[in-house]
Amino acid sequence: MKGSTHFPVVKSTPNTIGALLEGFCTNAQQHTTIIACCRRSRFFEQLALHALPSTEVLEEPGFQQPRPDMDGPPVGDAEEPVASSKHASPPLLQPTLRLLATSLNTNIVFCSSIPSFRAYVSTLPLRSTGSPNTLSQVIIVDMLALHHGTSEFTIQGLSRTFAMLASVNNQLGGEMQLVECNDFHDPIDPQRGSRLWGAEVPLLSGSVKIGEAGQGWASRTTSIRSFAERWFQFE
Repeated sequence: MKGSTHFPVVKSTPNTIGALLEGFCTNAQQHTTIIACCRRSRFFEQLALHALPSTEVLEEPGFQQPRPDMDGPPVGDAEEPVASSKHASPPLLQPTLRLLATSLNTNIVFCSSIPSFRAYVSTLPLRSTGSPNTLSQVIIVDMLALHHGTSEFTIQGLSRTFAMLASVNNQLGGEMQLVECNDFHDPIDPQRGSRLWGAEVPLLSGSVKIGEAGQGWASRTTSIRSFAERWFQFE
């Protein structure tokens, strides 16, 4: 079956939104639509935390750090400390022609709810005019995180989304990638990142949690990846 069907690809890396865009801008050679499943403010916050340059405070070699018991200025030839900033230049902030060309061929769309996400993805084939360079690549960021915590975070709810993505990808005939990114503030957050593909979910959207603190599901559960492999190729 995989020999005749073009499957969306699930990427396990990169691990942050900033790393994703940095790698994309370095290697991008085709028209791309990035669908960010979050609010615009969160996306750019995560990007800024990755891209803003770090500042190193450097001291002049001749400066002698004063001791706590010293009342006056340092002795000898030492002078007042001179602090200077040494700014690294991250790839995302370098004014290069490659970045300019990539920005002209890249469209970022923000879908902060499941209905808006499904509605936009379903219209992608209509936006493509059939030209090979019109819509060559689609990158979907944090699709599972968007479903997490909702009644759609079940086999029933996720299967609706997965089937739609596979169908749209087949119609586009391009390359669709799915990426789950870690939170920059909390890289081990269990509700973010590629670890979500291993999360256990119930069969139906009407399932409820039982037991103390609702730690168990009332119906049978299975990992997301076990049924996602029907529609996606994992790398």
